[in-house]
Amino acid sequence: MVTAWAAPVGKEKSLTSSSDGYSNVTYPLLSGLVYEFPEDTWVENLAVRHNGQIIVTENTRPRIYQVDPFMSQKAVLLHEFPETASILGIVETSPDAFHVCSAKFSSETFQGFGGAYTFRLDMRRFDPERPGSVEVSKIATIPQAQALNGLAFLGWNSTLLLVSDFALGVAFSVDIDTGESQIAINSTYSRSTGFGVNGLKVRHNDLYFTNSQ
Repeated sequence: MVTAWAAPVGKEKSLTSSSDGYSNVTYPLLSGLVYEFPEDTWVENLAVRHNGQIIVTENTRPRIYQVDPFMSQKAVLLHEFPETASILGIVETSPDAFHVCSAKFSSETFQGFGGAYTFRLDMRRFDPERPGSVEVSKIATIPQAQALNGLAFLGWNSTLLLVSDFALGVAFSVDIDTGESQIAINSTYSRSTGFGVNGLKVRHNDLYFTNSQ
């Protein structure tokens, strides 16, 4: 599995027409390999710190890494979570502080086996020469959850996360101060026939989510 980057090049652009009659402006992109994980690794999600360093979650094992996209081209293991099987969603909730969610899930039987938690990662005092210097704390345990995946934060003036559960087909709200959780979304659009509500994004007062079904 590889992590790559892409960036606009120059000011050149081209105009293309789609079948629905809309015109699309496209820019040429330069892409390149940042870091290649071993073949048996499934990296799930990422977030970018204010300094451009990339935090990557791993689904194969319950780990998070920092990847340097500029110089070293190496992945530093930040933390491994013994309580669970996979680390999936990640979102920044305050400057250089992130939350991640976890799951124990069988892709063969579509069943969850607990281990549904959210954790806080405080990177403010992190030193790459001391990988264990990231501060990790468990925020919430969600007993009724089966397979947490996507994460979204409601905004700097809020204390609420939204966490998708693609096995149950619902999204939970989690208070990052108290750890309290409850089902916030349970609708026809979120429900699952295998994999339900998955990715989550909040923009202004709107929530967008995908449903893999």
